[in-house]
Amino acid sequence: QRTALADNLKDIPRIGETLSKKVAPKKEVDTPTESSFDLNITVAGSAAVNSTRHVTLAEVSDARVAAVDAALHAPRMTVAALEELVAVAAAGGGAIARGKDPKVKTKGSGAGAVAVNIVRNDTDALLRRATLSDYAALDVLAERRGENVSVGLGIAASSGGTQGQTQSVGLAVSVSVSDVDNHLQALVERSTLSGSMRGAPAVQVLARDRSLTGIGGAAISVKQSKGVGATVAVGLIRSDVTAAIHGGRISRTTDVTVGAFDPTTLVAAAAAGAVAESQAQTGGKPAISVNGSVAVNFAATTTRAEIASWVDPASTAGLSRERADLDVAGAVRVLASDQVSTAVAATF
Repeated sequence: QRTALADNLKDIPRIGETLSKKVAPKKEVDTPTESSFDLNITVAGSAAVNSTRHVTLAEVSDARVAAVDAALHAPRMTVAALEELVAVAAAGGGAIARGKDPKVKTKGSGAGAVAVNIVRNDTDALLRRATLSDYAALDVLAERRGENVSVGLGIAASSGGTQGQTQSVGLAVSVSVSDVDNHLQALVERSTLSGSMRGAPAVQVLARDRSLTGIGGAAISVKQSKGVGATVAVGLIRSDVTAAIHGGRISRTTDVTVGAFDPTTLVAAAAAGAVAESQAQTGGKPAISVNGSVAVNFAATTTRAEIASWVDPASTAGLSRERADLDVAGAVRVLASDQVSTAVAATF
């Protein structure tokens, strides 16, 4: 019996070995496997595009407007076209190359962003072949407000540092373009206008473009042993603002004002940033990062105010004309400017 008991005691694990070997043996920890490739590349890109065409038209043509009772009433007539389009294109791209695998010799990150606005606008306030009698005031107004903005952002970065012969290469590019073509017109054409005998009737034909066009971009290269960043922002703006009286007859009127104004705002901004790795991070090897940016607005604008003869567009030689005839008791103003007077601004 003593021998059998001694044999059973031999099978009992010693203290300290129970948990580690018999009851709960240790689990083996998997060691991370190294990459079988020597190249790590991350690429990201995005694009945003707006392509719009807007036509805004207010027109009175081949119409007769008169007071119900000229002795008691003097109507005020307004023909107004207002366009207020807000077009924004924004795009961004970011790429980050990570890791410390010693077998990876090159970490590459590339990011690109493209933002494009293509805008076509026609805004017209027209009074054509109309007869207006006994009016107190006539206002023909065309105005454009709106905003056209395009912005691009590209970011390329690496993290984890470089070890041994590993190098990080980054490329960040952003492109933003605004292509805007505006046509704005306030026109009185071949109309007969006769003001009221009561008060001081006035005629105003005004066109104003006060839109904003903005372009911008940024490219950023961060912690690269070799990094390149480029930003290009381009604005192509064409604007034609016209206020005119062509042909017709105006009588019994105190003041006549024809004004075209183009206080357009153009904004261009570009930024480029680079943060290179230190020599301690590159193992004493040189780090090179080159970034550049350019932002350019190309604008071609025409601002025209006139009182002139009407010319039949079907007449190739321009022989069919109708002279503008004005009988005015007060002032006749014909104004074309990039600044709006306080009196004119209050009309819009």
